[in-house]
Amino acid sequence: MMKNIFFIFSMILLTATPSCAPDANLFSKVYFKKNGGVKTNGAAQLDKKAADSADKKAETEADKKDSADKSGKADKADASKSEDAGKADDKEQTDKKSAEQKTLADAHGSEEAGKTPKTGETDYKIGSGDILEIITWKEQDFSKELLVRIDGNITFPLIDDIHVGGLTPLQVKQMIEDKLKEFIENPIVNVTVKKPESQKFYILGEVPKTGEYPLIKNLTVLQAFALAGGFTEWASKKEIILIRHEDGKEQVIRINYKNIAKGKDFSENIFIKANDTIIVP
Repeated sequence: MMKNIFFIFSMILLTATPSCAPDANLFSKVYFKKNGGVKTNGAAQLDKKAADSADKKAETEADKKDSADKSGKADKADASKSEDAGKADDKEQTDKKSAEQKTLADAHGSEEAGKTPKTGETDYKIGSGDILEIITWKEQDFSKELLVRIDGNITFPLIDDIHVGGLTPLQVKQMIEDKLKEFIENPIVNVTVKKPESQKFYILGEVPKTGEYPLIKNLTVLQAFALAGGFTEWASKKEIILIRHEDGKEQVIRINYKNIAKGKDFSENIFIKANDTIIVP
């Protein structure tokens, strides 16, 4: 007991003298050592504060890490959304292109379907009675309107007779340009059928309006009957004949109107050609 009192008194003297007490915590350290390592309340509180500070720091670091993780996840989610949006845009563009291609394909198909059959897809052939307008660029003397005679010829200045019957306007243009090269340097010629008087057909027999009709477009047998006003009550619609003169030969084509009207045989609804004669008995 006396030893403890003496020790405490000695330590008080040491801490009271500045020159003898370089360490303000010397007493705590010595006392802590003296008492077998048991800390005083003050030292324990200091350690607790340090521990709390360390815990708070650790919690702060953990919060920062969680925040960073959440931010990273959010960035990944945004990137994923952007990627999905980009894919959606690409898909939309692809679908749009596909739709456009389909529309174009459908339009092309409709155009092909709207074309006339091959039997009517022939270039215009010049015939007797046609009036041609022939214009030579910058050459008034070689610009004329000419009638195609019964022999299929026309008479052109400096060239004399040219056979144009059965030719297309483009063929006649090339022929005249070749012949004019003897008189004109690099002639440019345009040939137009101004009046297609050779393009006519005829309907006779049991129709209200018999006679001659202009063939101004691709015309079928059914359309020809419509121009003639249909049939009379005595018409034999099963025994219609079409007489065609082609390549110096006469061809007889039999037509059953009832089969066409009932949809049984549309092959008989043929195209009309120039000089065809239809007879309804």
